[in-house]
Amino acid sequence: MTPEVSVLCLLFILLVPFAGAGLAIINAGLGRSRNAAHMMLSSLCVFALAAVVFFVIGFAFQGYPGGPAYEFIIRGKPWNWIAAEHFFLRGLPLDGSPASLVALLGMLSAGLAATIPLGSGADRWRLGAACLSTTVLAAWTYPLFAHWVWSGWLAQLGFIDAGGGAPIQALGGITALAVTWILGPRRGKYTSDRMPMAIPGHSAVLVLLGCFLVWLGWIGLDCAGAILYAHAEPTRSVLVVVNASLSAAAALLAVAAITRIRFGKPDASLCANGWVSGLVASSAGCAVMPPAAAMIVGLVAGALVTYTG
Repeated sequence: MTPEVSVLCLLFILLVPFAGAGLAIINAGLGRSRNAAHMMLSSLCVFALAAVVFFVIGFAFQGYPGGPAYEFIIRGKPWNWIAAEHFFLRGLPLDGSPASLVALLGMLSAGLAATIPLGSGADRWRLGAACLSTTVLAAWTYPLFAHWVWSGWLAQLGFIDAGGGAPIQALGGITALAVTWILGPRRGKYTSDRMPMAIPGHSAVLVLLGCFLVWLGWIGLDCAGAILYAHAEPTRSVLVVVNASLSAAAALLAVAAITRIRFGKPDASLCANGWVSGLVASSAGCAVMPPAAAMIVGLVAGALVTYTG
């Protein structure tokens, strides 16, 4: 990797925290006003804790493509299952090499994955419990899945995921589902006869502002991942940005149109969820899809959000 490419990749990585900030603002806006400060503090704490835990433990299990790893043998063929790096990034030169950039991106990606479940625990997930869950996620769960996808046995099978659709977004979503299952519904979500009730967020302005920040951070995540994990040429970043933007736009417009038909006007919170779903849906194939396919992916994602959200 040339110094110019390293600097470009570093700049993309520095955009990733905007995705975490955007998700935090969206979650704060969708919750009750009295819990907005708690949501923002929780988001900052879990992002920071995830980065520290990944630095101490997580990178040793994730590693980087081509790095040392443990293997198991099946019918004479070695399968890479977990990295064999040192704790605290010992022995890893932080000099702009691909390995050092993977470590930096991993710290921020672990924080992003830990931020995703916070919205599912809105109004009822205590900070201590969120930090405990984040510690487990950043130390073991995220690094293990990230290694499988980008360096391990899934990569050996030809699995392609430039933007972390599986180890970041899918893992964060599964964790969010588990949090919801454990904590149960929010107070006021169901009537006495078990009919679901909508709980409107306290600030649609914050929610929609968060969408712009998430878009900016997702572009950085996808572009850096395409260079480091999909081995894409830096010039392919233009395709990555186009695909992410078109997918998010198509998903947003699909939700706006469907909610306009169903409810008489577009629903701001569902539109925001559609925007994020478009970014998520395009992440894995952002470096290889043609733009038209990215739009189709976004349309499908937006429709699914509307009827399952």
